[in-house]
Amino acid sequence: GVPNDDAGAVFDGDGVSATLPQLCARVASLHFLMRKLAALEREVPARFAKMQRSQGVGETFVPGDDGDGDVYENFDPTNPYAPKRRGVWFDGLLDGARQTLSSCSRKVADYIACKVVYWDLRRLFIEGLYRGGVQNGERADAVVARLEAALSEIAERLPGAEPSEPSENVDLNATTSKTTRSDSDDAYCASARDEVVHALLRATTQGYMWVMLDGGVGRVFAENDAAALEEDLFCFRDLFVAGGEGVPEPTVDAVMRRADRLLMVMSLDTPTLCDAYLEQEALDRERGNAGGAGGLAASPGGGGTVGELDAAGGFGASTLLRVLCHREDREASKFLKAHCHLPKGDEGSVMSIVRGKGNSAAAYFAKKYNAARNAAV
Repeated sequence: GVPNDDAGAVFDGDGVSATLPQLCARVASLHFLMRKLAALEREVPARFAKMQRSQGVGETFVPGDDGDGDVYENFDPTNPYAPKRRGVWFDGLLDGARQTLSSCSRKVADYIACKVVYWDLRRLFIEGLYRGGVQNGERADAVVARLEAALSEIAERLPGAEPSEPSENVDLNATTSKTTRSDSDDAYCASARDEVVHALLRATTQGYMWVMLDGGVGRVFAENDAAALEEDLFCFRDLFVAGGEGVPEPTVDAVMRRADRLLMVMSLDTPTLCDAYLEQEALDRERGNAGGAGGLAASPGGGGTVGELDAAGGFGASTLLRVLCHREDREASKFLKAHCHLPKGDEGSVMSIVRGKGNSAAAYFAKKYNAARNAAV
């Protein structure tokens, strides 16, 4: 059976359960290896030079060499004890290992974030938030409480002090650790925790936008809901900022920029929103983008440029169409019926569709999506 929201494990392709503590240990192990790799890079050239001296071979520098010429003088590739210029021969030798470790760490951190948001909290957050309307549905308080519990467990599993010597490719400019422990051996846990928390911030923001743009039946929003939506977004923001002890505010603001812009769009009145959609659809058509009601972006499940900002910092027609489809407004329903050529006399208006009382518009968009996909193939 499908585990409930409180189940702590998920299952990978091999059927092996992975709990949050186990996943945190994996990220910490990868950060530990990255720090040891940096130490190895510093150690190996010095040890090699020591070995050369013990064999009576001194390092030889090319006179006048500024680094652009040959790095070896009388280099013999068959002789491991041949004199080499310090450091140059070892440069970049472990770059591949570092990139692999960094990539794996990011993927595991993203997996943890997706597990928490889209699996552990799927019923409360992804499926339950705002279902039935903002005023009658679940608000963000319960979701924030569960996220706070997850963050507490992550902090418990990944303790440690801030790294004093950041390793390459590990972004520590936006660190969340404010502990006072001085043991440098714990630094890798702190950097691992920061990476997981940042991944959870991104997943939470993406999940919140998903609820409003692709939340399925039961998600309807009116223009006067904007204040309540902004209040809930602030709750998520406040959770990660944690009064200055968490993720730095500029980082949170950058991640939540799209969500802020989306709430601005959702606060527009319906006529303004319809005009913006028509204008953006015309621009997309001029650029050759298949957006709006006729392209892949209108497909069930999103796709295309849904939720993405363009170069001017605004949303495209595909995102505006989603906002209109979830607008609790008869004027929006009439506009979509006329513009998207839904069958006349259909009682399954957009409002009834998102409330779960009709499916004709959903069938229409599915047909358009399948037709565009088949044409692309």
